[in-house]
Amino acid sequence: MLTQLKIRSFGIIEEITWKPGTGFNIITGETASGKSLIIDALEALLFGQVNEALVRHGDTAANIEGYFQLSGSSLKVISHKLSEKQIDLEDGQLIVTLEIKPGGRNIFRINGIPVPKNTIENMGSALADIHGQTQHLSLYDKNRHLELLDIWTSVEKERREFYHMLQHLNLLQKKLETSNTQIDEIIRRQDYLNYQINEIYEAGLVLNEDTHLAQERHKLESAEVIKQLCWSGYNFIAGGPESGGLPALDAIAEAATNMQQLKKLTLDLSSESDNLEDIKERIQDIARNLHRYADEIEADPRRLTQIQERTELINHLKKKYGGSIEAVLTYSKQAKSELDRLNDVTVNQQQLNKDLENLASDMAAKARDLSLAREKGAAELEAEVNSQLKQLGMNQVAFKIELKRRITAEHQEPEKAESAFNRYGIDEVEFLASTNPGEPFSPIRKIASTGEVSRFTLALKNALSQADKTPTLVFDEIDIGVGGRSGEIIGQKLWLLSRYHQVICITHLPQLAAYADEHYKVVKETHDGRNTSNLLELSSGQAVEEIAVMLSSSKFSSKALDNAYDLVERTRNWKMQNK
Repeated sequence: MLTQLKIRSFGIIEEITWKPGTGFNIITGETASGKSLIIDALEALLFGQVNEALVRHGDTAANIEGYFQLSGSSLKVISHKLSEKQIDLEDGQLIVTLEIKPGGRNIFRINGIPVPKNTIENMGSALADIHGQTQHLSLYDKNRHLELLDIWTSVEKERREFYHMLQHLNLLQKKLETSNTQIDEIIRRQDYLNYQINEIYEAGLVLNEDTHLAQERHKLESAEVIKQLCWSGYNFIAGGPESGGLPALDAIAEAATNMQQLKKLTLDLSSESDNLEDIKERIQDIARNLHRYADEIEADPRRLTQIQERTELINHLKKKYGGSIEAVLTYSKQAKSELDRLNDVTVNQQQLNKDLENLASDMAAKARDLSLAREKGAAELEAEVNSQLKQLGMNQVAFKIELKRRITAEHQEPEKAESAFNRYGIDEVEFLASTNPGEPFSPIRKIASTGEVSRFTLALKNALSQADKTPTLVFDEIDIGVGGRSGEIIGQKLWLLSRYHQVICITHLPQLAAYADEHYKVVKETHDGRNTSNLLELSSGQAVEEIAVMLSSSKFSSKALDNAYDLVERTRNWKMQNK
């Protein structure tokens, strides 16, 4: 809610400080007195619509300051919008300032912190809905029509849920797009790893196998030499042509016999006798082993070829994967781990596709439910607004809500969901009007005059009065082309609206002004040949006199004053009955 507005050096306003009331605020005054400058100042402050030409002549800058007290949903919305700017709204206090300088050097501040113009533009509609001479913020803005319909239909919770689903859908699609860009490379890598793992697995490597093969290969390549040396050694020990005389085993046996005889004669050589006996047994074992090994060893060209081929395979794998069998086996283990991770990626992609399909299906169902609720709500809101328009004296005017669906929810394609859904479903909504019987319906922004649009807004706002959370509503020229009886009805509608909103209205109609909770008058004064606008707060008696002026002229008669008293008394009674 607007608690205070300060305007300095703006148009013909030198300086005004205004503290509007919480209910129905009426501003009156002579034509060209500067009433609409107050609305222009609010539009500049809250929506960035700045006209540098309105800087008061002779001054270097114009200044506008708005003080707002926020609570409930408006505090929540504004706090969210300002969170990125790290602006804290302590106790719901919001101060918006604007310094206008010629040449477009305009400076906006929120709670003393400079902010860009777009921050103001994004925030303004949450603070006030202004229906002025130059624009109409709700009915001219097609993007607000769906929001207003949803307020009427009470589907704001479902609408938020759908928006969160859409955010999740977009997140899943980004993940899927990232996965798709990687999947070809992942598949190539999977094929390569599978090839390497299979190559190592099929080799059937065993630790130290290369060392054992080298030993076996050397043995087979030297088989004939080994066989010859074994026989030669055997002959030297056991007797044979190579011994050249007494075999070593026989000589040692003779020596052992001699030692046994010495042992019988003296114990001093008993250990030598025993050792020589051991030597004789060992040499016998050696002779037997040489004989056996010489009999067993044979050249095996086929086995030698196998060993050579196996060695070549092992050396190839060692060169390719790490220099040793242990390194090759370690590489295989690592490759399997990487392959498992890549397989998880492809599985995740399949799950992403499934999740995306399921979410899109859920969204299609919710969008369909939202659309059906809106379709029903649109018919009800049309009827209510048309009833309100008739009460406002617009009997020839008809209101219609056009609801279009981008695509039927039943035929929603999951992979194209993002192009069919907007953030609030599949519906596009626009408010249409026909200003005369038989004329086609057209967008309100194209056909309605300022006064008609304001009354359309009044009808719509009354229909939505309890649900619409905009704290301040401003109406300018709502009484254009309206007579006394219709003006009284408009006054009643605005006053009823002020039970849920702060309402500010500029009017020329006394029947409307009589419903004010707070009455202000703009007067234009001349000092030193220069015009200046001032805003005066009227007491109850002054308000009656102002209404008398509006009923007659500046020199009102006693009869006009009596009529004004009667009018104010009648409206007071009506307000008491409708509290």
